Amino acid sequence: VVQKRIIDNIAQTCYYHFITQCALKIDQFLSASIPSSQLLQYMCEPRRQTNLRNKLICSIQAYEQALQLGLAHM
Repeated sequence: VVQKRIIDNIAQTCYYHFITQCALKIDQFLSASIPSSQLLQYMCEPRRQTNLRNKLICSIQAYEQALQLGLAHM
């Protein structure tokens, strides 16, 4: 039990230092170096990926409707 608590405390400390010392500093650097409009372009999902996801959603919905129809007629 003590060993698990020690490991948990070490993991929390490492996580805290990673977030405060690495991730937040990288975020601050990127926020200061890239304009928000350009950052939005970088973060935007590609149109092709959006189309593929929408087609997949439609396909899944069609299968769900077919299954419901099949269950209703059993």
